[in-house]
Amino acid sequence: MDMGVLCANEDLYFGHWKNNLREGNGEMKKKNGDKYKGDWKEDHFHGFGKYTWKHGAEYEGSYLQGKRDGYGTMKYVDGDIYNSGWKNDKREGQGTLKLKNGDTLEGSWVNDLIQPVVKVKYSKRLI
Repeated sequence: MDMGVLCANEDLYFGHWKNNLREGNGEMKKKNGDKYKGDWKEDHFHGFGKYTWKHGAEYEGSYLQGKRDGYGTMKYVDGDIYNSGWKNDKREGQGTLKLKNGDTLEGSWVNDLIQPVVKVKYSKRLI
């Protein structure tokens, strides 16, 4: 069933429900200004969705039980963009981080940290 609800924590939710839990597709606007639009399962972000923080950062991609997991793109407030794998809300696996200056870091990420062997592409030729 679709319905809009003001939750006990004052977040707003509009979307599907099942057994009094958010389930299926829905939208949430948190009291702090953050927003989520996408799939839900048993009251967690689950499947594909887009989360936008009030300060302007955004993640669009896969979720598993409320955490970024699978493939997704994170756009940071400073202009950097990470594109690739996530596991348990952390960058994981082969990924690309494009910095706001145009430089690109490609490499393997483990537990949110890029590993020592990195391919760097500079946007401008160094003199």
